[in-house]
Formats: sequence, C-alpha cells, structure tokens
Amino acid sequence: WHVAVGDRLIEHGLFETDPYTFTFAGKTWLPHQWLGEGLMSVIHRLAGLDGLLILTTGLLAAVYTALGVRLLRMGLHISVTAVLVALAVAVSSGHFHIRPHLGTIVGLLFTMIYLVEVEAKRVPLTRLYWLIGVFWLWANVHGGALGGLATVAFAYSGWLCKYWFFRSGPLENQRGLLHLLGSGVGSALVCLVNPFTYRLPQTWLEIYRMKSLPSIIKEHAPLTLEDWSGLVIILGGLGYVLLLSSVRWREGRITWLLPVVWFALACLRVRHAPLFAVVGLIALADFFPHTRLAERLLRQKSDLFDPNKAEDTRPQEALLAFAVPCFAVFLLFCLAGGGVRGIAKLDSTLWPTELLPELQAHQHDRAGGTRIFNEYAYGGYLIQQTPGYRVFIDDRCELFGDEFLTQFVLTKAGLAAGVYEHPAEPFAQWQADYKAFDLALVETGGGFDLALARIDAWEIVRGTKTATLYRKKPVPVATSD
Repeated sequence: WHVAVGDRLIEHGLFETDPYTFTFAGKTWLPHQWLGEGLMSVIHRLAGLDGLLILTTGLLAAVYTALGVRLLRMGLHISVTAVLVALAVAVSSGHFHIRPHLGTIVGLLFTMIYLVEVEAKRVPLTRLYWLIGVFWLWANVHGGALGGLATVAFAYSGWLCKYWFFRSGPLENQRGLLHLLGSGVGSALVCLVNPFTYRLPQTWLEIYRMKSLPSIIKEHAPLTLEDWSGLVIILGGLGYVLLLSSVRWREGRITWLLPVVWFALACLRVRHAPLFAVVGLIALADFFPHTRLAERLLRQKSDLFDPNKAEDTRPQEALLAFAVPCFAVFLLFCLAGGGVRGIAKLDSTLWPTELLPELQAHQHDRAGGTRIFNEYAYGGYLIQQTPGYRVFIDDRCELFGDEFLTQFVLTKAGLAAGVYEHPAEPFAQWQADYKAFDLALVETGGGFDLALARIDAWEIVRGTKTATLYRKKPVPVATSD
C-alpha cells in the first residue's frame, strides 16, 4: 500500500481522507509518510519490484558498511568488526522490509554520528545545524523522526548539565548554548514544514499512544527470548553496558549512554532493535579505546585492537568500501530500468498471488468499489494489486484505532478456538455495521477460514495453501407459477 499511496499522490495530488476501505471510507487519514511513498512509487514505475529491492539492499549495505568502517578506523581487527556488524544485521534483519521505516534507520545513523563527533570535539558545534536538513527529510519520510528528536533532546540536556555543573563537555561558552538552541529548535520546527504542518507530528503521537499495538502486532511487542534475535539483543545490550561500565566515569560522554536508552526501548518494543544496533556500534567505535579491555589488549600487543591502524586509515580508503556495492546497485538498477526485470517476486507462501486472476475478475463487480472482507495482512496487497476493491482492513493502524483492531484480532482468535457457537455472528455484525460485503479473502486454515467453511451462505471460489477466496451465495429469486 505504500507504493499505491505514492501512485495516488503523483496522479491526484495530496489527499486527507481514506480512499481504500469501506469500513472507514471518508475518515480523516493523512499519508504521513508521503515523501517516502512518493519515492517508492517513482522507483517502482522505473524498475518495478526489482528496483525497490535493489535500492533497499543497497541502502542497508551502505548503513552497515558505514558502521564497519567506523569500527575499523577505531582500530578493531577486521575479524572482530565482521562479527559485530554481523550481529547488528542479525538483530535488525526482522525489520528489513521495503518501506519508509528504513528512513528512520538512516536518519538515526546520521544523527548519532553528528552527536558523537561533536561531543568528541572532532567537529565544531556549528556542524549540528546540518541536523536541520536531516530532520526535514526524515520527518517527511517516516514518523520515526520523533525518536530522533528525543535522542537529540537527551544528548543536548546531558551536555547542558555537564556544562553547568562541571564546565566540561562540548560546550565551552555561551555561544555554544546558542548553537544548541538554534540547531535543536530548528530541527524540531522543520518537522512542521510539510504539506500537513502540525498534523503530521500529531499523527506520530497518535500512533505512539495506541495501546493495542504491543499486544496484537509482533514488531510492536516487547522483546521475547522465544525468538533467537531476542537473545542476541539481550546479550548485546548487557555486553554494551558491561563494556561501558569499565570506562572511567570522568572520561564518560553523554552520547555513550544513548544506546542504553535504545536498548531499553528495544526491550519494550522489538521494533527498536535495529535502532539500538546502529547507535550501539557508533558509540562503541567511540568509547572502546577508553575501556579496560582495550588497555589490556594494548598491553598484550594483541592484533585484535591496534589504534595505530586507525591513524593510518585515510578517509579516501574508507570511501572505497562503498565503491563495489554502489557500483553493483547502479548496474542492477540500470538493467531493471532497461527492461531486464522480474527477478523480485512476491512470496506466494505469504501473499495470495495464486488467487490474483480470481481477485482481478471480481474487483469491478460493484460500481464505486467492490467491498471485500480480508485478513489484516492482505489489505495492502489488495490495495496495490487490485485497486477496484474497497478493503475491510489493512495495516494503517492509526486509521482503525484500538477498539476496531482489538475486536478484529480477538474475533479471529475466538473463531479459531471455536468460542462462537454460531460462526456467522461476527460476520453478520460487521455486515450490519460497515455495509454488506460479498467476497472474503482469508488465510487458509485460519480462524476466518474455519468459520466461513461452516456457514452455508458462503462458498469457496478457489483455495490455495496460502489463502482462500470465498463468495456469498446468491439469494434465490422467488418465482410464481
């Protein structure tokens, strides 16, 4: 649906009401990731799914290459660097989806680098004004800019405290205070420079305040050790804290505490795992030389850590690390744009791709949009692949609200568990509340599938291992002799 929103923005301009569902049609909904979705639409038009996949992998490669380069330039051996970057990729990989959320990973990368470099006094305070441009782009791509602003606020507050109480840190005089004020206020105000002004950050806050998401959506759920990546995150967080605790407190910096905050946030919502990984490696590359472990490795003259290698590494050499992946991305994108495409396909075990002919055949059954009941995960697929439908639900959570989402999830679970004596009850209620629908696209073997199979009024159009398409049986017309 991100691509579909981008297509609509390009073809018809800005819109502020929901055009995709029949349950909440006409309700206020802002395309708050408008710039990211517009870019996705342009790429999709130029090179299809191949182009989106190529540029996404290239973007991620650049992010983790940048982290690796910082670790190498600090003096870590390439073997240790490879392990650390691989762990960062592992804990983040569950969130590597082609969507504007990737903009938050990139935005936090730039923000953290600026903050670390300024506090280390390797660059002047005035460099923080570059964050204003970063946050304008970030805010219009993805709402994760809110977390970036909180990160900057945490760092700036810590620097102010160090200046007032200890006369230390990156601030040296009152002019520095003005630079903090200017860059901080500017970064916040520039988030209002968008087609929807204050309503854009207002939408971010609405999504953040939703109480149902942690309990019904996996990536918003708290960290669990049942998933192997959860164990890696826990070990990574505890390892980071342990290493940081070996630094003499007088040498400590505020930016080194930021990964601890993001580690706590990742434990509360696993969605933050890639952000913890990014800020953690950037901070580690900065504080590791100050740890007792680094001192021990130096005394032992170990190859695992040699700060002299960092001094010998030139910036030009570091940039070479990006040359090969950048060239590969450029070449593949040119091929995809030139017609050599079709390698990237939607996974038929996740999406109802095998039912696309049947779905396309029925999408124009009703004028103004055929209403179809669907699984939460299939809404975006229908919006993009079969625009003639008006869907029941999709994953734009802020549109549907806590009550609707919770009811939907609990109903599916209840149908799967056989709680309902009459499985037609919830469907009848939804049809009464949100207009009648004659089609249903559901997960094969799921709660809705089990229920519809028991209702005489519904029949199967076609079923696959992934999904099943149901149609309401036509009502017999009474005739007189």
